[in-house]
Amino acid sequence: MSTVQKARDGYFHPSSVEEIQALVLDAKARKRTIRVRGAGHSVNQAVYTDSFPYETAEYYAPSEIADNYALNFQPVEVPDNEINILLDRFIDVHFYEEHGKHYVKACAGCHLGRDPYDPTETSTYFNSLFYQMDQRGFAVPDMGGITHQTVGGFLSTGSSGGSLKYSIEDAIVAFSFVDGNGEHHHCSKFDENTDLFYAIGVSMGLLGIITHVTFECMPRYSISGSETTTYESDCEVDLFGNGSKGKPSLEKFLRDTEYTRLMWWPQKKVEKMVVWKAARVPGPVPTPYIPQPYIETPEIFGSPTPLQYVGALFYNAVVTWPASLYQVIKNATLAKILKPIIELIYEPFLLPFVINIFVQNDDTKPGGKPQEFHDLWWRGLPMDNQVDDRLLHVIFTELWMPIEQTQAAMVALNNFYDKGGYKATGYFSNEIYGTKASKFWMSPAFERDVVRFDIFVYSDGENEPYDFYTQYWDLLKPFNFRAHWAKYLPGQPYSPVQLKEWYEYFRQQNPRWDDWMALRAKHDPDQIFVNAYWRTRLQIGPLQPSDYPPAPSPRPKPQPGPDPDPTPISYYIASIFYTLLISTAVEMLGSNVLDIFRWTSPTVEITIIAIMTLGIGVGNVLFRRSSGVWMLLLTFAAVLVLNVANGLLDERWWTWHAELGLPPWLVGVVFESFVAVAVCYVSRKLGEKFFRQHTAK
Repeated sequence: MSTVQKARDGYFHPSSVEEIQALVLDAKARKRTIRVRGAGHSVNQAVYTDSFPYETAEYYAPSEIADNYALNFQPVEVPDNEINILLDRFIDVHFYEEHGKHYVKACAGCHLGRDPYDPTETSTYFNSLFYQMDQRGFAVPDMGGITHQTVGGFLSTGSSGGSLKYSIEDAIVAFSFVDGNGEHHHCSKFDENTDLFYAIGVSMGLLGIITHVTFECMPRYSISGSETTTYESDCEVDLFGNGSKGKPSLEKFLRDTEYTRLMWWPQKKVEKMVVWKAARVPGPVPTPYIPQPYIETPEIFGSPTPLQYVGALFYNAVVTWPASLYQVIKNATLAKILKPIIELIYEPFLLPFVINIFVQNDDTKPGGKPQEFHDLWWRGLPMDNQVDDRLLHVIFTELWMPIEQTQAAMVALNNFYDKGGYKATGYFSNEIYGTKASKFWMSPAFERDVVRFDIFVYSDGENEPYDFYTQYWDLLKPFNFRAHWAKYLPGQPYSPVQLKEWYEYFRQQNPRWDDWMALRAKHDPDQIFVNAYWRTRLQIGPLQPSDYPPAPSPRPKPQPGPDPDPTPISYYIASIFYTLLISTAVEMLGSNVLDIFRWTSPTVEITIIAIMTLGIGVGNVLFRRSSGVWMLLLTFAAVLVLNVANGLLDERWWTWHAELGLPPWLVGVVFESFVAVAVCYVSRKLGEKFFRQHTAK
């Protein structure tokens, strides 16, 4: 019986190998399932036991895990036949020298960098592996886009950085792990028989619990790089061809560049590519070292959070459309009228308009040139550490295919996007990386250099994206891809037929698959590490119908709620009519009479007037029972957004007159304020005069 007690957060928190062994032997004796959580960066079903309520357990603080529990937290209820482990008390690292080489032996619970989402709040920069290595003058060859993960979790899932020249695997020399029999094994790549070493390296927690990983240290280094944002056609890489006009093909670019990550925004009227690339700076790192950090998202008041919060609001509205409309517009009649109008402009105009605000070409940014940066290895290479995963809740499937398939896969994807529109592209970007061949048996890069396509989906936290991803899995299946084990894997989880087909597909892709399965069975004969997710994905028998989750019920289409105060159609028509007349008059006064600004074209002028008409007309209806001040504030905000957008985007829709003696930005603010006041005031007064009974305060 284990002497480690379950904490109120539902986890067991062992602090030694002996305590881990005790938990394993307890699971073996009592036929309990046991799983280990690293940083929780994988698909949830892959991490935990079948019934573990991870949503609740994630938000416990240290005071609820230690003995002085806070009374206002209820214990997390976990079935007695399930053990979930957190290694937050198993994070020590040990540096030593042997035969003139330097090594570090790290406990598996140690984070690579600081994990801002660690539920125990024990993860810091100072106790992270990479920080401690850097402080002693050491480094590893490469790492992933983030460093939140634990040592054991990062390696167990086959995670990797973006390089065909370097890999963190090159530094790994030994593993220690506790298998399903409770035995503590040590294996090294210098052993006479290396099978166990290359089997445990990528094993998803199914062969045993990794307790330690030993790395050979290399001298610390700094990196220098740049990031460019351009249209696909202006990209420094020949994205879809063999290379021409001084541009390398994508395959050659990935092979020749030390570290790189491409972020593709393929949506129509966006069609941009963000190219991040870096290389090691030769020679020792100077002391003191003054970095010029990479900035992933524009900062406001010194923080990337405000803009990410705005992006989260936008994407939450997008992925929940049209339910998001019905949440904002409580007037059912108005919602029904607005829905087809918004749908008409939603994908052709609104979505690319907003995405282009967030993804600006270099020549429209301050300075008008690509971003350049240089930093230490452990801070510079993880370029995505600045993104708040809980604000921008992005999930993805990650497909690794032979590097020789790069051009063919890019052409196939581009044709797919051209034909499929937003149903094919989704609303977020795709990432493209290269990864060096691996010797770990279950690595998606086993024995071949690969190109990786990460297909992003912004998640609402409720609906699983299997339907969206299926089109990608089917499209890229001929390219012999393998999937990243920690991300969404092909096949509907409730379909035994699909999961069996994909199991056979991946088994054919990997020549050591059966060898790994045999070793897994030997070291976990009672299948204590196997939950339903991995049982069905890897077809670990005996399979039962209960191992498959039930198929989800068809989601009902969002409908507007009942309207307790219906608005007559005549009021809608009148509001639009009033606003059209006044908006047209005010805009013509500013452009044609006073010559304050000049339109790019009559089409643009008509479009802007139409947008104003629709927005203010709808606002009149929305606020007809409230003070006109709300309508004024809404309009003022809207016209300022249009004014700012006009200044930020590549193509100016209008230009302010240069001879008024005032700064153009001040002219814009003053005139748009006048527009807001004039249009709102007159429209509201006309509404009150002719529809008094419908605009009572």
